[in-house]
Amino acid sequence: MKKYAIGDMAAKLGVTPSFLKYYERQGLIVPHTAANGYRYYTLEDTELVCECVRLKNLGFSANEIRELLTDADYPHMLDMMNERRQEMEKQIRYMEYLRFYIDRLSSELPSYEATSNWTIGIHNDFYYFPQSRGSIYLDDPAADRLSREWMTWLPVTINTAKADMRLGPDQEVEWGLSIDRPFADAQGVTVTPPAVYVPNCRCLEFWDKRELRQTELDSDALFTHMRQVVERLHLVIMGPSYFFVRTKLHEDGKRYTYQKILTPIE
Repeated sequence: MKKYAIGDMAAKLGVTPSFLKYYERQGLIVPHTAANGYRYYTLEDTELVCECVRLKNLGFSANEIRELLTDADYPHMLDMMNERRQEMEKQIRYMEYLRFYIDRLSSELPSYEATSNWTIGIHNDFYYFPQSRGSIYLDDPAADRLSREWMTWLPVTINTAKADMRLGPDQEVEWGLSIDRPFADAQGVTVTPPAVYVPNCRCLEFWDKRELRQTELDSDALFTHMRQVVERLHLVIMGPSYFFVRTKLHEDGKRYTYQKILTPIE
């Protein structure tokens, strides 16, 4: 039977020599050894290499591949496949939300450039997690654990500020993260204190493009503009506003933040 050196075998199967060496170290691919000590492969090894590639492409780890190839009957294999399927469904939902995030950026762009950059509507419910107040992070181990998890979901989680327009610009602004409730529930994202649930409500929605200077939130000018709209429309503010940071860009030598602002109204 013809013998193939590791480089030749890798080229025939569309893998790299390092791939074969890695799974050899895992004890899953065992090459033959010639009298001169050189390792070689034969056509009979093809099936095992292909099986490693198949399971790797399904998302199984090296340890799981070893288990499947050395210690799994058909029912056990099905159990592992079904567990992997559930993980894939979560990944698919995550990718769908990433696509939604990009679509939302595209659809909102005209609103940031418009002269009349506000509307009234019903905003969907979400979870909000405060990470800091003013310039100080919360000194709370529970908050630290939540922060580490929620950060892994960026950009589905959104950098969010919370401030009450009724209190004026000198208040201590709260910064944190928010995440859509349906996504968080479907993905099993941890939502424990200090994270809170914010129900859907009637809101005054602003799209704000703002040059970044000393602070992320130029609250004085921004609050003045928002109050003017509230007073002109004879609206009643029912709670704090949430500032969802969509993106930050560098344009014409200046840095800008694009944010959508929700203010609950009666």
